[in-house]
Amino acid sequence: MDVKREKKNRISFPWWAAAFWILVWEALARLVNQSLLLVSPLEAARRLIQLLGEASFWQSVGFSLGHILLGFLLGALLGIGLAILSYRFRWVEQLLSPLTATIKAIPVASFVILALLWVSKQNLSVLISLLIGFPVIYGNALTGLKNTDPSRIEMARLFRVPFGRQLRALYLPSLAPYLLSSLSIAMGLCWKSGVAAEVIGTPDGSMGERLYNAKIYLETADLFAWTVMVVLMSVLCEKLLKLMLDLVQKRLSAPMADAKPAPELAPVEVGSPLHVQDLTVRYDGKTVLENLNLNFSAGGRYCILGPSGSGKTTLLRAMMGLLKPVQGDVSAFTQKQPSAVFQEDRLLSWMNAVENLRFVTDITPEDASALLMRLGLDEESLAQPVSEFSGGMKRRVSIARALCAPHHILYLDEPYKGLDESTRRKVQSVVEEMSAGRTVILVTHDLREAEGYTPVSLQP
Repeated sequence: MDVKREKKNRISFPWWAAAFWILVWEALARLVNQSLLLVSPLEAARRLIQLLGEASFWQSVGFSLGHILLGFLLGALLGIGLAILSYRFRWVEQLLSPLTATIKAIPVASFVILALLWVSKQNLSVLISLLIGFPVIYGNALTGLKNTDPSRIEMARLFRVPFGRQLRALYLPSLAPYLLSSLSIAMGLCWKSGVAAEVIGTPDGSMGERLYNAKIYLETADLFAWTVMVVLMSVLCEKLLKLMLDLVQKRLSAPMADAKPAPELAPVEVGSPLHVQDLTVRYDGKTVLENLNLNFSAGGRYCILGPSGSGKTTLLRAMMGLLKPVQGDVSAFTQKQPSAVFQEDRLLSWMNAVENLRFVTDITPEDASALLMRLGLDEESLAQPVSEFSGGMKRRVSIARALCAPHHILYLDEPYKGLDESTRRKVQSVVEEMSAGRTVILVTHDLREAEGYTPVSLQP
């Protein structure tokens, strides 16, 4: 049923509607019966065929095509580049906000008249295409970047995922829908505004000049033929652009190449203390932790205990270097490689389980699969996107991710929630085995999970 629906969507272009309006055009031409005012579709087509055989026709098409595409490309590069800067720096977005709003509000004709004061008419369509395409691409690219899940960005930061891998697996999936749509819209706008600029500026050898001359000399058939050609070129460029972007998207969504296992980190020296010194953290003016002092021995296992709202997760986030305290020193922790199981799974839902592990470390697919199966996942499920997993399956993938990433310190924030008792015991046994020799700091409300851990109490 889905295949039939997909096939139906592919052939849903309303050719019958196009045929209807061509018939309406023909009927109006017959009704007017003045070729000087309105030529028939057949006359326009005949004239277009004649023009196709002229070298000057293709020279004009090539001139406009090159200049408009250059303006589109420059607008795309400028829009994407400034969107990245605006995403990274709030003041850049604020600085550009009045500019983009002004560009959107000013009519194309005003832009063209002003632009003629700054550039030659031969380069007019480049500048106009750039100005018209830029705000569309910039706005959509910035929206796509802002919609990237901040919790996943934080996860990637903790695991120290290289930026190139973050860009491919984290940012692009969020950015792609907005960017693909804006590029397609901008391409159409660039053609409309670019040709309009050529009609006003009449650069030598352009499609706009040919349109203007056809209007001046009352060559109505030529006027319609050139208009049809502009529409065809715009549609063709949009189709080719979409094809190229689809190929790029498929390439980027391909599984990551096989890699060698990452080298093991040197173990932390036993007895090397880790300290939380005078830690104070506030949220929205409310103090969550105040002047907190704790000592941990490297290689030890600790369980943070306290009622809900006492700041257990806040403490872990500060220790992981994900939260900047008002005061206090947690640098001893952030200098060492951490790994974590967060309260939320923070998985890349469009990837399968193996790919989620390989996002944070260069583990081989075979080793990743073996670890996941040790935690109770079956081999058939490993190829499925984790979005199709149950809560307990997702939890085990997030635990496997934390275990396979190189680390000195393992933070576990309610790691076994959603697991039944037998599965919890099995998974906990694997965690204890694979974290041997490393510092483990656990947050849990279930005292059964804290057996064998040194309790650390937080007072509300």
